[in-house]
Order: sequence, then structure tokens, then C-alpha cells
Amino acid sequence: MELERVISCLQTLNKLRSGPLGTHLDGFCAWLLRRGFSRQTIRMHLSNVSHFNEHLVRQRSVTGQLLCATDVAEFFAAYPSWCRRCGHLRAHLLRVRHSVSRFVVVITEN
Repeated sequence: MELERVISCLQTLNKLRSGPLGTHLDGFCAWLLRRGFSRQTIRMHLSNVSHFNEHLVRQRSVTGQLLCATDVAEFFAAYPSWCRRCGHLRAHLLRVRHSVSRFVVVITEN
């Protein structure tokens, strides 16, 4: 699968593949690879999207539900309060927003 091309840690792969978004991350990774993103940039996008995935796990008892705009809005309302980011929170939030937005566009196109 595509995630193995940029991530070698089995624990990280298992974490990325879990939760409601886990089945979409190989496709997202493939999309980024086809567009020439570096492995480091792809890892950053995957890490950012994994925060969204964790939020969805906390919010839902059943996985596999359709992703909607409300899910994204609720994530961005909640994420700053539990983000453990040291340093520039605003810049980090912008990067996470960019990654999640790109991910949503990719999975809705397919």
C-alpha cells in the first residue's frame, strides 16, 4: 500500500489505518505522491489528518459514517483546546486546516 512508501513504523501505520478515516489514507497518500510531494511533507499531512481522525473516533461510537462539513467544523472548534503544540499555535492550526481541507477535497473527488 501507499502508506508504506512514506512510513516504516508499524505502530504509526496501524494508528493511521484505524478510525473512520483510516481506509482513506492510502488513497490520500497516493494522491500526494502522484503530485510529487516529498515524503516529509506527506508525513506532515498524514499527521495533521490523524488529529482529525482521533477527533472523529472520540465523537462517534460507529465508524464508517459519511464525513460532513459539520464534522470538520466541530474538529476545528475543539482542536485548539486539546492541541499539545508548543510554539506558534496559530501557524500550526493553519497547517492542520490546510491538510484537512486538502484531504476532504481528495476523498470527496474519489
